[in-house]
Amino acid sequence: MPDSWVTSTVVYDRVPRREDLMARRIPSGIDVAFSVLANDQTVPWLVDRMSRDDGLMFRDGIEYQTNLAALRMVFDGVRDEGWNGSLYTGWLQALRILSAPTTGAPFPEAMRTHAWAMKTLNTQLASWTQLRHDTVGYVKQSATTPGFCSYPYGFVEPLPDFYGQLEALATGARTAFSALSMSGTADIPPSDAINFAAYVSLPKFKANMVSFLGRFATTMATLRGIASKELTQQPLNEEETQFLRDIVQIDTTYYGNLIFDGWYPGLFYRSNEGMDPRWTWAMGGSESRPVHDADLDDRLVADVHTDTPDDICGDPGSVLHEGIGPVYLLLMAVDNGPDRMICAGPVFSHFEFLTPNAVRLTDAEWKGQLNAGLRPLHPTWTQEYLVPENSPTCGQPAGNGQPSPEPQDCQVSPAAMQSDP
Repeated sequence: MPDSWVTSTVVYDRVPRREDLMARRIPSGIDVAFSVLANDQTVPWLVDRMSRDDGLMFRDGIEYQTNLAALRMVFDGVRDEGWNGSLYTGWLQALRILSAPTTGAPFPEAMRTHAWAMKTLNTQLASWTQLRHDTVGYVKQSATTPGFCSYPYGFVEPLPDFYGQLEALATGARTAFSALSMSGTADIPPSDAINFAAYVSLPKFKANMVSFLGRFATTMATLRGIASKELTQQPLNEEETQFLRDIVQIDTTYYGNLIFDGWYPGLFYRSNEGMDPRWTWAMGGSESRPVHDADLDDRLVADVHTDTPDDICGDPGSVLHEGIGPVYLLLMAVDNGPDRMICAGPVFSHFEFLTPNAVRLTDAEWKGQLNAGLRPLHPTWTQEYLVPENSPTCGQPAGNGQPSPEPQDCQVSPAAMQSDP
């Protein structure tokens, strides 16, 4: 995988030791963001880390720009047919599209800021974390709506090429699934949504997946059309306006129980495709409750690199983790032509941290630490747009979009989890 190649190429022994035998043994998500995802906004952070001696041990204070530049040159030379050769690399290509500047006049003023660029970097890394966790672009997000609300207006990030890439990705996957020959049945183990084993007909599974991917592609096409109209300041038609009101639930009053029959829940694959579109039933003891995949816990973690112990330089070893925490609420001031509005929507949280050698967190352990209030610090680049918490932090925010000082370690749990502040 391209990202695994990167994380193995920006550490020892691909990166030479310093004269004092200090070696770069720990990669970072921003290495992947710069090289694979073509995000130039990472350059100040990369330069700061390479040039400082008081940063994270075995990661900072070591120059490796030659490796990064070579990797970037390779990926910049990959043609579209190369990126779209698999679902995995196709998703990476979709994230690369997000690196394109949004500083032009057609974009809202908020999207022309450095803070917005940092928000986009965080989103890319969070989506990459999901890709490494599941190895496919199966996104598990939650969205809730109060008993009384409406969506009189909506705004889609005006990035039509991004939605177009996802549309092409789903269409290609649909074609591939359609060509498969599947027969018989397969067992389904218990999961978060249903805690008893079941089985599925493989021909039915194929039909469900083909139907799901077709719906996913159609939704992306609609989003692409809306985004294109926003960029050119064209009004939405009645169907597009209603589409933005039917995100989670198809209703104009949103009164009563939450029903997951909007287009957003439809982006989650469900094994009972074609049945009741509103929810699945999760059994818990003597009680049962309606649950939809769109309402499940988003938090997950993936270990992406092992720093093996090295007695020569005194490295005890560690494991690099990428984690997704709770979904946050984003408030954005939009100046879309003559329209002025405040929009609200969900946005990812992403964390990068180390655990001691051979300690690899499961999703359950990660959630347990978060529930106990033992979470890493947010990445430094999120300080421009996240509202500060009333709690002690490592390092201080810096103005003008410059990196802030980073302490060597931040111990945030009994497991000695370290994070980039």
